[in-house]
Amino acid sequence: MILRGLNYVGQLGRCAVSSDFFSRVFRPIHRPLEIGASSLKFINIFACGNRTYVLTSTGECYGCGQNNTGQLGIQTKSIHLNTLHRIPKPSYNRSSYWKDIQGGSFMTAFLDESGNVYTCGENISGELGHGPISLENISKPRQIEGLNNILGISVGDTHMMAWNASGECFCWGFNAQGQCSFE
Repeated sequence: MILRGLNYVGQLGRCAVSSDFFSRVFRPIHRPLEIGASSLKFINIFACGNRTYVLTSTGECYGCGQNNTGQLGIQTKSIHLNTLHRIPKPSYNRSSYWKDIQGGSFMTAFLDESGNVYTCGENISGELGHGPISLENISKPRQIEGLNNILGISVGDTHMMAWNASGECFCWGFNAQGQCSFE
């Protein structure tokens, strides 16, 4: 995989991240650089905000970049990860593989092959779908209860959507501009 651009929180998965904000912002990567281990076969990539995710042919997911609200899905105290880290599958569902990843400003949604949706990151507007709004960040992908047989997911800055084979669409999170289609 080859990436280029700003790398101030490690979202390119390459190069050291400087602690000086201005050094990070004004030292973008101007030409494509290859990242990742040669033993991994990437089948899909996703870049959102200040994060990068890759899916492998074995259904594993790796991420790098900003992690200040746990949005990478990697339980670590580090707020910037400048190399690819494996995002663990929930311990109760290790037989399934990740099928899709979508990210918003400070949260991420993962879809597994069984049609279950998992979310992590910031939840101040209910964007994670786990019930009441909370100031508690979730740093490990947590399954959204009652949302099953999902075919696809889509994520905005502070809201998420999912749809199933019956054509039903579900939406949750911030709705101040009507983005969830609720009045």
